[in-house]
Amino acid sequence: MKKLANRFAGFSTYWDSSRAEAKKAGRSRMSVLRDMLHYRFKYGFSALDYQVFGFAHNRNKIVRLSYFSALDWANANYFLNMPEDAQFDFFNKIDIYDKFGKYYQRDVIISSRSTDEEIKAFVEKHPLHFAKQAINYGGFGLEKINYENFSSFEDYKAYLVEHKYEVLEELIKQHPDVNKLYPYSVNSLRVTTVLGLDGTVHFLPSILRMGGDMMEIDNVSSGGVYVQVDPTGRISSHGFKEDGEFNLDGGHLVEAHTTTGTVFLDYQLPHTKEAFELVEKMAKEVPEYRYIGWDIALTEDGVDMIELNTYASYDMIQCYYQNKSRRGNYEQMVKLTGIDYRSLTDRQKKVRTYVEKQKKGDE
Repeated sequence: MKKLANRFAGFSTYWDSSRAEAKKAGRSRMSVLRDMLHYRFKYGFSALDYQVFGFAHNRNKIVRLSYFSALDWANANYFLNMPEDAQFDFFNKIDIYDKFGKYYQRDVIISSRSTDEEIKAFVEKHPLHFAKQAINYGGFGLEKINYENFSSFEDYKAYLVEHKYEVLEELIKQHPDVNKLYPYSVNSLRVTTVLGLDGTVHFLPSILRMGGDMMEIDNVSSGGVYVQVDPTGRISSHGFKEDGEFNLDGGHLVEAHTTTGTVFLDYQLPHTKEAFELVEKMAKEVPEYRYIGWDIALTEDGVDMIELNTYASYDMIQCYYQNKSRRGNYEQMVKLTGIDYRSLTDRQKKVRTYVEKQKKGDE
């Protein structure tokens, strides 16, 4: 019964999305729905892929298949980010801190392994701070907390335990030029790296994510907006707001931020050279993970590493509406990594290699 419910929920996503995409394409809803389902079952493109990659406007199969799909993304993580001898769990913010905390500008403590005296010293120094669950994503499992709102330290500690908050972080003070875009969230620069066969770090397109409507987080899945950023740190596109609910409230470009009115195109961001240099250095420290999305804050004093994602979002960096070439990154990923993510033969080879290693380990 649960499996049937999940399938219905999955279909309803395509049904809801088909209404918005049919309106954009000026086509019947049923023809768009058939098109969406065909590309879903044959090539693994999700309903959100159909929206972000502009399939309503682009019906050329060759161009469509130049985009990295949801299934390709899953395969990429399988091939590139599942080392058998993994030393870290990069879904876990504590593991990330243990590995890369030396690059953090802000104060961070892990409450679950800190004394009461250490926690008290932190919250007295930083009454307003972020508390985060060790494992969560998409802007969930975190909260901006004001210690002064609690009647006692014991109440504060109990609140952390109740909400499973283990990572406490000083608020990041971002650069004034980044605040001009949107001041209510830390607007992170997402830099995506791929490690080539020769160990060279390659950069996929970069984006800047911002909150919207007074949000204090910049996650697109929670209602934010994003722009493309070129290698010089210049914003090279209008903003795009995804329509994750498929209710026609998004899925289009905006020339300026709706809260601040700051125009996106050609806006120059600070400290991006330092950001790319830091990311390249960190990527080389974890060569066993070849495909990573790094979130970097552009601060008053330089750059600060926020977090990394081994399941780095593939859709935003390929947005059809922000890309003048109107092509995706599939061919680039194949060339850089030497893997055809749509090849069943390559998947079977990976499985055989994994099984053989497991057998040797058991002997």
